[in-house]
Amino acid sequence: MSVTEDASRAVPVPWPEEWGEPHPPRNRGMLGVGIALLALGTAFLATTAGAAGPVAGGTVFALFGFTALTVGLHRPFGSGRPRLINAVTLTRARVAPPDSWVHFTRERRLGAGYALLAWAWAAGMSALAVSAIVIGLGGRVAGWVALPFTLALAAPVWYLAVRSSISQHRLNSFGRRPVGISLGPGGLGGLGGLGGLGGLGVLRLADPVYIPWSAIRGIRSEVTAPRRGTAQQPLILIRVDPHQVLAPDGTTVPSTVTIMPANLNLHPHVLWAALSASARMPDLRDSRGTSAGQQLLESWCAETARR
Repeated sequence: MSVTEDASRAVPVPWPEEWGEPHPPRNRGMLGVGIALLALGTAFLATTAGAAGPVAGGTVFALFGFTALTVGLHRPFGSGRPRLINAVTLTRARVAPPDSWVHFTRERRLGAGYALLAWAWAAGMSALAVSAIVIGLGGRVAGWVALPFTLALAAPVWYLAVRSSISQHRLNSFGRRPVGISLGPGGLGGLGGLGGLGGLGVLRLADPVYIPWSAIRGIRSEVTAPRRGTAQQPLILIRVDPHQVLAPDGTTVPSTVTIMPANLNLHPHVLWAALSASARMPDLRDSRGTSAGQQLLESWCAETARR
């Protein structure tokens, strides 16, 4: 059966049972807490008659409510689709990548909600600092005592807000060295004398790491270590031969490369299937970087979304 004919099939690799639910729900508990805190903060602000103390309390309640809502609305897994692009756009163009065309999946964007949340906290902390000044000017020493603490809180929050905006811009721009995972044929049409070294590309903030399919010695699924109050996340562990892995920055590549698929804008089942199937099926990985391979991946994304 050809790759094109295969494109109408379901995802060929089963969902790893240790990963839990393939479509976990949003955090309903955090949604409930967020709605309650937001309502409480709004009620405070609506009944304070401009008093600085109650305004500060209402602002804090509203900010915590907004935070809980943002966390509750966050989807545990990505739902995007890979893009078939020229691999040169993923590099600084100093050295040609080993594959010319690849399927690229970005890291998940922080989203407008998280950026807005960061700026809301920055504005809220600034408002608290202004309230402390108003209280101090009103003759109450407590305002001047509280001012250093509010400024100490406002400074890191402003820093996080600026950083979140920069990160959002970076993830939205190919000209800013996108971060994510690329899948290529691994030597078919290799460039720059690196034929055979392509395949799986791990695009990092530093120079990318290219893992040939022939260098992969095994792929297994695991989960993150249990942590109190945090759900375990899927992991993909790729055992490789470090001597066959291309790291342009000259760093030593470990014998096991770890990927956290929940951090990517692609459902973990699709990435798991693409990696495990490509590693053991030469005909399938030969289609990587082609329109037929893109059609196949998109069919897997559609099938995953329908479940």
